[in-house]
Amino acid sequence: YLNNGMVFGDTFSAGLDRWAATVNAGLDRSVGEPSAPSLKLESNGSSSSHVKAKFPSARDAVCVEFALRVKDREAGAAMPIARIQNSGTAHLARLFVKANGQLMVESSRSDKRRKVGIELQEFRWYDVEFCVTRGGPPGNISVAIDGQALLDWDTPVATQRIKELKFGGSSSAFKIRIDDVGVTLR
Repeated sequence: YLNNGMVFGDTFSAGLDRWAATVNAGLDRSVGEPSAPSLKLESNGSSSSHVKAKFPSARDAVCVEFALRVKDREAGAAMPIARIQNSGTAHLARLFVKANGQLMVESSRSDKRRKVGIELQEFRWYDVEFCVTRGGPPGNISVAIDGQALLDWDTPVATQRIKELKFGGSSSAFKIRIDDVGVTLR
């Protein structure tokens, strides 16, 4: 992880107590990266499965580092992975996986989407770094996978300050695992 300014972190070894909200979320005690347990988020498409962390104070830019494992890609569905947002449901940027495994990002202000440049395989752990700088002109969204920078995108991003991190969602059927979360200042 980055060494400056950790504002939130969780390895899930103490359960889900660090999360401000949990909906249909649990622990998978059989897998984790680097070790079990990991956060288990699974939805059949008709219900939400997510966790949300609130930061101690609003931020202009953050980086979220975490281990990700896509357990099952459902045909035709985009899987919600992570959202960096203000309070409520409005996201500044979101990270999701299309049914074909293509990792994507979306900027809330421009409603534009970009391919990150990798197709995620099922049942494999990835180290993800997802960074967002709000406002502009312009804001910035960057993504690195397993230490390799794949996207550095200057794009309009909402001007609200960053207050929350959300993993999972409700838009489709998905099964993912998250572990070793760290949120730092950018």
